[in-house]
Amino acid sequence: QQGDDALIQVSQAFKQVLNRSSDCVARYGGEEFGFILPNTTTEGAQLVAQRIHDEVLKLELAHEKSTVSEFITVSIGIISYIPTPDDEMESAVALADSALYQAKSDGRNRS
Repeated sequence: QQGDDALIQVSQAFKQVLNRSSDCVARYGGEEFGFILPNTTTEGAQLVAQRIHDEVLKLELAHEKSTVSEFITVSIGIISYIPTPDDEMESAVALADSALYQAKSDGRNRS
């Protein structure tokens, strides 16, 4: 129950950050979310990621088992991707997943 409540609060923080009707967020896996920010530069995506970090930290949701912070934090993998007609969506997902795990291995609570 506590984990579900945290996911709800974090997802509400995401919605506060995403202010364009074209921006999209969806839960992807247990505690992973995917964002699509059309017509956004890499720098713009990094700004959105920083705002997400800030909003999640403001929630001050306790995370007793974390070695990074006493509160829940997020790790964010960012890619800039312009698909071609021959591309499969799995390619973008794999790149984003790789960027996420890089952020986690770099120390978590990062983009």
